[in-house]
This record gives sequence, C-alpha cells and structure tokens, in this order.
Amino acid sequence: MPVNIVLPFEPLQGTFGDLIFSLDQINLIQNVAAGRDTSFSRIQAIKLLQTANFPDKVHDLQLLMENEQESPEIRHLAATGLYKVNTPEAVEILISNSQIQDERVLTGVMKGLGRIGNESALEAISRVRNSATGLAALQAEFAAVLISHRLGLAGNDLKIPDDSEFLQLPSDAARSVLVTKASEREAEVCLQSLSTQPFGIEYTEDSLYQIQCGQNNWMLVFNREFTHQDAVQTLQSRKAFPGVIATKNEETSSYSTAFLLLTSPAEQPNILNILIHRSTGEQIFSGTALVEGSKAEFSIHSIPRPGAFPVDIEGTFEGGKVELKTALSGTVVQQRRHPTKVIQ
Repeated sequence: MPVNIVLPFEPLQGTFGDLIFSLDQINLIQNVAAGRDTSFSRIQAIKLLQTANFPDKVHDLQLLMENEQESPEIRHLAATGLYKVNTPEAVEILISNSQIQDERVLTGVMKGLGRIGNESALEAISRVRNSATGLAALQAEFAAVLISHRLGLAGNDLKIPDDSEFLQLPSDAARSVLVTKASEREAEVCLQSLSTQPFGIEYTEDSLYQIQCGQNNWMLVFNREFTHQDAVQTLQSRKAFPGVIATKNEETSSYSTAFLLLTSPAEQPNILNILIHRSTGEQIFSGTALVEGSKAEFSIHSIPRPGAFPVDIEGTFEGGKVELKTALSGTVVQQRRHPTKVIQ
C-alpha cells in the first residue's frame, strides 16, 4: 500500500485504491474528512475519499480545496486527492481553481494538472506561470512540460544539458547496477501501487524491469504507447513521455513514482534527447540515443546537483525491450552545497 491507513473498522473488501465501504462507513469517513467528526485522523479520511465507492468524492474534495477557512495543508491535500481521482470532472475542477491565491494550494492544483490535465489546461497553467511565484510557478512550468510531452505538443521545451556538464564516474568508486526483467508478482505489486499515482499514461504489463543498486530497489515501467515495434520512430517524431521509474518501499513492499522518463527529438538527425526528472520536476539524469531503424542506442549520465551520484548507463531500446551494455553507479555523492553566510 502506498500509504499506511489505520482505521477503527474494516472495509467490506478490497485494498487501497479499490476499497469498498458500507454506507455507515462512508458517512463516517466523509464526516471526519469534513472536520465534523474526530473518530480518527482527518488526513487519513481525506486520503480515503479518493478510493472506490464514494459517490460524491469529487464534490467532497472540491469543497475542501475551495474552502478558504481550511488550512493550506488540508486544501493542498484535497487538490492532490482530486488528481488521484483522475476523472474529466476532476480536471475541470482543477482548471477552474487555477486562480487560487494561496501558494501551497495553487502548487497542488498545478501538480494535479501536470499529471492528468489535457491541452485545454495549458491556458490556465500559462497564466499561473506568468503571475505566480515560488513553488506554484515552478510546478506550473513543469505541468506545461508534462502535458506537452504526454500529448506530443510543440513548445514548453526542457533545457538540454551539455555533455560537459555530466558528472564523471570515478573508476575506483564504481559499482554495478543490476537490471533484470521483473517477476510477474513484483510487476503486479508495482502496477497496483502506481494505479493510485496517475500521470495520464497507461503502463504496459509486460515490460517491467527491476533495477537494483546497493540498497536501492527501483522499477522501470514503460508507457504502453511506446512498446510497439515502431516505438522508436514515434519517439523520433515528437516529444514523448515513455515511462517512469518507481522506487520500492521495503517496509510496505509498495512502489511510488520517483522519476519521469521524457524524450524529445534532437536538432541533429537520428538523435533523441533523454531527460529524467523527479516527479516534482527536478532534472536528475540526462543523455542521448542514436536511432538506427527501430532501435535506439542510448547513454545516460547524472546532472551535477547537491546530493547527486554519478551513473554510466548504456544500452539499446527496441519494441519496449531494454538491453544494457553498461550499468554502473558511483558510490561517491557530490558534496551538498552550504548556504553562503552574508555579513551585513
């Protein structure tokens, strides 16, 4: 389960994301979420509103998000719940609330639109990019990027790092990254976890890859749209969102989205730009791929930043299948930068 929900009662059936509750349980959860009952955690109740058989969950979340008497934390949580509901109605509500003034709440709205918004959301996102500040502006900028890549639209281009910017992998501090085809059971667990974390793409059930590096355990999951034999040609024709990398929580055995895999055609012929960002927008890895027919030969490296570690990954991608030639990670983390003390 992506979150730890502790309730004073047992759902009728299901697991997180598809829970079924009785009418009495639904009424109780709605009352706790609204602050009318304190039987259990209000935060947990709001998270439950996005699950299975709540008939008015979108309306309940909308009321919480739009209520200026609520705390920014509660309103932000409601905005996050709306995008996880992932319906056209939720998208329209988020768009209509793109003029909210509170930065934290507006950040949640922009985050949601980036994940499930359509082309019609871009106008509202653009207004926020031009008028907001802080995290809201940053999330608006990344929301426009995600929609443009997901739909293959022009504009909202990402900065392409220069090869000279990549972190170098020290030969005496390298360790192997193990990449294997995921077992059927592990793939099922991962996809069930990701079903509650929508990004507007449909994941394939066949091409999931387990990535192990030291104590870290990740899963590479492809967008079904880019697992056919002509996928590389499609990537070469437009910006794209080919998949995600999820990280595993060993305590709960669940997965959460860690990195987003984005691509775009380079200015040079037969070259793809590869851009890997955190789900919050920060650029972490980058690289290029040389296209030859239906195959792309790629290389990926780390971008310098506080806490970064170097990687050297090379391989091929064809028809939704990955084969690695090199997969190394540095054990040395780039030193975190400390703020400079200003003397006035």
